[in-house]
Order: sequence, then structure tokens, then C-alpha cells
Amino acid sequence: MASTSKTMRLSDDVIKLIEAEPGSTFTEKFENLVYRAFDEIPKHEERLESLKRCIKSETWRLERIRSTAAKLENQSNNLQFSLSNMTQQLKRAVSGLEDLYNDCKTE
Repeated sequence: MASTSKTMRLSDDVIKLIEAEPGSTFTEKFENLVYRAFDEIPKHEERLESLKRCIKSETWRLERIRSTAAKLENQSNNLQFSLSNMTQQLKRAVSGLEDLYNDCKTE
């Protein structure tokens, strides 16, 4: 492979990253880092797209759950209202029966 000489100024942190790569020379380590990054980019992009699809699916599922929960809450409120009405009707009916019983007792 042809070689070109370039001069770069790198921070100490970047030097440490390069030095941590496998290889026997600084150039080899730098090339390994570049090649590894270049090879891993498509994998990370695929993973990102997969996560985006998953988030979209879970968001849709969450919206369905929220919609169902809202419907159930509405039904619960309706049932509570109906139960309250039935309770009032039963109280009036019991009161009416008690009045009838008391009227029959006094006759």
C-alpha cells in the first residue's frame, strides 16, 4: 500500500485512544482505529434504524394502551354514575316499602 506522510496535532486524549489500539507502530494503531471505526459505522447505523423502528412500534402500542385506558376510565365513570343512580332508586324504593309496611302496621 502506498504511504503518504502527513503531520497532525492531536490532543493527549486522542493520542491515548490511538495508543490503546492494537498494532506495533503509531501509524499501524492509527490505521487500525480508522478501519475499525469505518467498519463499525454501518453496524451502528443498522442498530440505530432498528431502534427507531422499535421506538415507533412501542410508541404506537403505547398510544393504543392510552386510548384503551381512556375508554376504560370513561366506562368506569359511566358505571359509577349508573350505580349511584341505582343506589338512589333503591333507597327510594326501600323507603317507599318501609312507608307501606308502616302504613299496613298501623291499620
